[in-house]
Amino acid sequence: ESSSTGGLTLHNLAWKLATGLLEQNVWKARPGSLAPWQDALGRHHSEWLLAMLASHLRDRFGRGRAGRRGCRHALMHALQGVAAMPTIEVCSPALVRVCIHGCLHWLLLEQDPQMQQLAVTILARCRRSFPHMAECEASLKRLCDDTTFHHELLALSVTGSSEEQAAAASEEGGGSALFRHREKMLPAVLRILFSKATKKGNALDKRTSMQSRRSSVFSYLSALTDEGGMPELLLVLLEPML
Repeated sequence: ESSSTGGLTLHNLAWKLATGLLEQNVWKARPGSLAPWQDALGRHHSEWLLAMLASHLRDRFGRGRAGRRGCRHALMHALQGVAAMPTIEVCSPALVRVCIHGCLHWLLLEQDPQMQQLAVTILARCRRSFPHMAECEASLKRLCDDTTFHHELLALSVTGSSEEQAAAASEEGGGSALFRHREKMLPAVLRILFSKATKKGNALDKRTSMQSRRSSVFSYLSALTDEGGMPELLLVLLEPML
């Protein structure tokens, strides 16, 4: 056990070192300030970080949820490294597609809020693929957090024009952005809500019951038929069988 713990610690330190060096010397460098070899080396190491994340995603989810395997700690280290990148869209298109698919279709369905929030961070950096995600990033992270989930879902659900509803939708600026772009953000929102509705046992926080959490989620989902959200909801429900 001690050797296993030591290995994880060294693995974590190696990821932090690689990420810190790239962040300091490459990712935050002014345009044109790097020599050609520095720029090429930075792109190579950025692709390596993304390739490692893709490998960990395949290990954990490649056989579906029933056959899930792989080391969670290694996946978290990879997620933290890639989340520090300004964007992943400068890397190989094939790697970018795998990581976007993994973050959206696999990680947002996880019942670990930290893993979900890192996935949101990575997707928010993909401005070409998700132009509104960065504006909604803070609100989506609050939706992932068990302590702010109910309040954020209320801000997302308001449809009237009363002062109380307007205040809930505009608080902290995040809820209003997610409310405005809710149709574009529906794929991410539905997967986060599905993960909350299926939480049970030790995955539940002490402040809410499974019944109250599911009631809040189903109340929001019941309005989706009026907003054309049913196709996306069916996709989320049927995805494990596809």
